[in-house]
Amino acid sequence: MVTRSEAQPDRDVYLRNMTIFQTHEWFGAPRVYFHCTDNETKVYLPDVTSPGQQYTFSSYESWQPLTTLPALKCKRCGFYEADTIKSDDVFGEWELCPLDFSANGSLSKLVEGEFVASFYCKDCAAPSEPETPAGGSPSGVGVQGSPPNSGTAAPFESSTGMATSAEPPVAPSRTEGRSKGLGAGLIVLIVFLSLLGAVGAGVGLISFHKFLRRKRRNDHARAFDLLFDSGDELEEEMERGRL
Repeated sequence: MVTRSEAQPDRDVYLRNMTIFQTHEWFGAPRVYFHCTDNETKVYLPDVTSPGQQYTFSSYESWQPLTTLPALKCKRCGFYEADTIKSDDVFGEWELCPLDFSANGSLSKLVEGEFVASFYCKDCAAPSEPETPAGGSPSGVGVQGSPPNSGTAAPFESSTGMATSAEPPVAPSRTEGRSKGLGAGLIVLIVFLSLLGAVGAGVGLISFHKFLRRKRRNDHARAFDLLFDSGDELEEEMERGRL
């Protein structure tokens, strides 16, 4: 008797390669991790640190597999960048489903300007069933019992023995990621210049206020000097009048 677990086994999903096109932090190396929203543990990818570089994995890493998909059910998963001050940044989120994998167990995911990654799941793709024509023999089987022609090329084997797709995913242009980086740098520059201008204006106001106070004191001193000089001249005139 075939049990349900034997008929529909759980599916382990492995990360085969990944490239990020930008980082969301201004300083330091990014801390990229994979996570599904079903209370699973965050799977950190310590090797993924530089934008524009493709990282290839063997499926034997200590953090593999990324997750396990239940039979005929999807998970909400994504790649994120850890942040110590604000909430974590999101590279991309999507519904990860067993039936999204191709017949050879591969799946590619691309988010423009953020990342491109390929996954492998041996038991995710449902086996294709041969069509039975009206004659009763399966489609593609010859009269002498020759093997059916699937019409698709067999996947090649990687150095780790894992089936990979014949063509790697095409990386998108990095113009968008570079534009975002320039935009963030421009914002930082504007904030810095604004603060510098505010500090300069404050220093200028303080200096101008000190100048006015010094000028006022000098004016008062000159007024007192003129007053005393006028008193001396008046006394001299009175002395001359007596004589």
